[in-house]
Amino acid sequence: MGASASIPTTEAAAKEAGYTDEQIAEYKAKQEETEPPVAAAEAVAVEAKDEGGAAVAETTTEGVAMASEDLKINPASVQTDDVVTSAATNWEFAPQVEGELDTLEWRLYLTKKNGGPRVSLWHDIPLFTSRDPVRVNFVCEIPKFSRKKYEIATKEADNPIKQDEKKGVLREFKLGDLQFNYGCLPRTWEDPNPPHPDTGFNGDDDPIDVCEIGLRPIPTGAIRSVKVLGVLAMIDDEETDWKLVCIDADDPWADSVNDIDDIDKIFPGLLFTVREWFRNYKVPDGKPQNQFALEERFMNAAYA
Repeated sequence: MGASASIPTTEAAAKEAGYTDEQIAEYKAKQEETEPPVAAAEAVAVEAKDEGGAAVAETTTEGVAMASEDLKINPASVQTDDVVTSAATNWEFAPQVEGELDTLEWRLYLTKKNGGPRVSLWHDIPLFTSRDPVRVNFVCEIPKFSRKKYEIATKEADNPIKQDEKKGVLREFKLGDLQFNYGCLPRTWEDPNPPHPDTGFNGDDDPIDVCEIGLRPIPTGAIRSVKVLGVLAMIDDEETDWKLVCIDADDPWADSVNDIDDIDKIFPGLLFTVREWFRNYKVPDGKPQNQFALEERFMNAAYA
C-alpha cells in the first residue's frame, strides 16, 4: 500500500483503514511542509476606504491572504492568444467580501487589484494555463475537510461565490466533510440541451465540477493550476454531472500522479471514497442515491 494524501483525519481511523505507522508518519511530515490551511470563506469582513472614500469590504484572515496570493495570472505561462484573453492577462486579483459570514447575503467577489473592476470567477478567468503539458485553472469553492456548500453564483452579476441555500436555509453536506477540494473549471458549461452520447443524459447547465485530490486544503476563492487525471460521469436527477479529477500542479505528489491509474497506487482507496461520497451525499436528506454512467468507471486523462 503506497503512502496516501487522503489518510483519514485521525490516527486511529488511519490505522483501522490499514495504513502503517511509517505511512502515517510520512503523511504528517508532508502536511508540515505546507502552509496551515485557512478557508478564505472564514474571513471576517472589516470596513475600509477606497481611493474615492467609499466603503469597501476587506479581510483580515490568513485564509484570504492565501487566496489573494493565488489569484494571479502569470503571463509567462500563456503560450498562445487562444489560451487567455486580454480581459485577464497580467491581472492580479484581490478578494472582496460583502455581507456577514454564515448569512444569505454573504458574497466573495474578485476584483482587479488597486481599485480595479470586479472579475467574474466563471467568465474572466482563463481555462488553460498551459497547452503542453495540459494545465487548467481550478476555482476552489469548498476546501477539503469542510462541508459548507459554497458555489459560484452563476445567475448573479460578476459571479461571486456564495453559500447555497434551500428555502432560506444555508446548506451544508450532512454526509460529512469532503475528502478533496471541490470547485469548477472557469469558462466551461455543461450543455443542458443534447444528451451526451456516452451517458444518454443532458448536461446540468453548470460549469464542469472538479475534485482536486492534492495534499493541501485550498481556500475558497483560490485559483490553482491543476493537472487533469480523469473524470467520473455522475447522473444527478437525470442530468449528466461530470466530476473531473485533478491535482494541484504544485502539490508534493503531483509528479507521481499523471493519469487515473496512478491514483490508487499513491492514494489507495481515494477514488472509491470520491465515488461513494457522491453516490450517497443526498441520502441524509431523504433522497435516493445518485447513479453513474460508463459502468461507474473513472475514465482516464485522455478521455477527460
